[in-house]
Amino acid sequence: MIIELIPLSETYSIYKVLSANDILKKQIYGEFFSISISDDEVSVVCKSGAIKKYVKCEPDWMGFRIKGVLNFALVGIIHQITKPLKENDITVFVTSTYNTDYIFVKANRFEQSKAIFKNDKNFKIVD
Repeated sequence: MIIELIPLSETYSIYKVLSANDILKKQIYGEFFSISISDDEVSVVCKSGAIKKYVKCEPDWMGFRIKGVLNFALVGIIHQITKPLKENDITVFVTSTYNTDYIFVKANRFEQSKAIFKNDKNFKIVD
């Protein structure tokens, strides 16, 4: 199976905020954003600079969206994508939506990651 990856054009940050009330949706709209809420934290992934009030911020990530809708029975797709990145000491951050998965790498390693995928017969970069 060839995995098609769509590069995202924006630079992202991963924020930890005190409460969901600290997030104004109009601040974070972009090509992708995600809010995760658990009993002990609220995390947001969105375009860099979009959130001004936060506890912690991990800046400068760029990402890829897996093209298409992934079946929940699919096994090992994250491993298949992250393995060549791990082999090149590239840190990843992964998040999912109902339809698909997103793989983020530090912005300074994005072009290298893209080249790794382009040179691997298991992947296709869709621009």
